[in-house]
Amino acid sequence: MDLPASDPVADAIAEPARVESKATYEDAVDEFRSRNYTYLPLPEDGEYYHVKEGWFGDLRPEQVVAPDEDLLTVMELLREAPFVLVDYGGTDAAGPGGAPSGSGSGDVPAGRWTAGQGSDEGVPELEPSGQGSDEGVPELEPSGQGSDEGVPEREPSEQGSDGDAVDGEPSGRNHGSGYGIITVSDVNKRPTHEMLYPVIAELAGLIARRIEARYDSRELFDLLDDRTVGGWVKDERKDVELHVAESMDLGEMARVLRSSPDELAKSCGFRSPEDLDDLDRIRDLRNRVMHANRSLVRRREDIGTTLETVERAVGLIERANSGAAFE
Repeated sequence: MDLPASDPVADAIAEPARVESKATYEDAVDEFRSRNYTYLPLPEDGEYYHVKEGWFGDLRPEQVVAPDEDLLTVMELLREAPFVLVDYGGTDAAGPGGAPSGSGSGDVPAGRWTAGQGSDEGVPELEPSGQGSDEGVPELEPSGQGSDEGVPEREPSEQGSDGDAVDGEPSGRNHGSGYGIITVSDVNKRPTHEMLYPVIAELAGLIARRIEARYDSRELFDLLDDRTVGGWVKDERKDVELHVAESMDLGEMARVLRSSPDELAKSCGFRSPEDLDDLDRIRDLRNRVMHANRSLVRRREDIGTTLETVERAVGLIERANSGAAFE
């Protein structure tokens, strides 16, 4: 399924890139080292130079994408590739080895992002209680984004300027070379968070509706946090009539499902009680997505974990809507 046109694309998180060739790269090495850069792309030769370690690597054709390549595809590539190069020359321009620079199809990787993306349908307007606070969210370790440990540092934005921008392209978005670069660090930018949150919100809304259909609000009080119950009581006194499920966070929803007959969990897409552990993983992802002061990924392996968690959430939505969990 194609992502809606409004969803983030590669250009949204790319940094300006300076590129060279094997004939000229030596002139740039000292400058790159002084700026603590790691990768020097050599697209003309289908290679790149690792500045800090002094070796050449292959720049695979699929690493070079068009500016409008969808962000999920970029994240998939970064599970293995050290970086992704964004070619602002257009999808007809030849990338490394003569492959089209926009070699990505624009399709979401198989099995991903299939339920309700790009719209507000089924997404609750209210955040679950406590989602705007840090309570219950573990503190982050230092990200190490300025070193080779953990996340490779991204290419600094000063590589591009208004004077270097390619004609017809946003100034400062790409270097005069016509390329941008995306490393693991860039996945932490806001457009990625904005892309991932709707699927988590849709799942939370779906579970809340199933719980509301099964229970009266007061039947759930023993399973909920005091602040959730207290907030609901205050709302009721002011004639704000909402089911308490509208204020529950994912942790509270998990407690309700674990304390309920299996049929309720199955109606939410969980095939077995053991599958409810997925909700704990989704809750952790939700906290990293929603808190801007928390890194979404620190290491390359975190990208795979993030995508797999999103895939689990999408699978739950699909099974809940189709009733497949009962089969």
